Amino acid sequence: MRKIFTLFLLFLVVSLNAQKIKTSYKISFCGKPQTLTLIQYNDGTVLGFLETDFSKQAQMRKGTSIPIKIKTEITDAQTKRLFDDLNDLGIESLVNCNTDKECKSVTFLDGNDLIIDLLLEDGTEKRFDYMNIYPLSDINTVEEETELRKKVQSIVTTIDQILHLKEMFH
Repeated sequence: MRKIFTLFLLFLVVSLNAQKIKTSYKISFCGKPQTLTLIQYNDGTVLGFLETDFSKQAQMRKGTSIPIKIKTEITDAQTKRLFDDLNDLGIESLVNCNTDKECKSVTFLDGNDLIIDLLLEDGTEKRFDYMNIYPLSDINTVEEETELRKKVQSIVTTIDQILHLKEMFH
């Protein structure tokens, strides 16, 4: 009986360790109420989803709104492709705009932020904030001129090409 219990505990510990997060990326887009989350577990499985935040005006009280969050799962194939493509584009080697001379010289009066949060395999957490970077597929978007901003733009353009964010937004 004791051996069975010990084996069960060992199986449980191994199962729990297999489901630990190896790497995760979370990207909040400029001008869209969407946040993409990609998770890769130690056992090789992946999970991806897109969260869209809306608010709906309350019927009973004027001036108040009800927050609505829609979570759309992304297929494993899309999630794996995103992990591969974003790694190839160097997402884990990004630096903050304020530490890059060229990027820091680009200024805006106002705008939206693109936020990238990374949890890396070694446990390191990184957060990057870039103002007004949009996918090239958006209407009236021009290609960024600095190397770092081009790199970030290629990341969000790749995400948009794979997921078709506008279609997922409607």
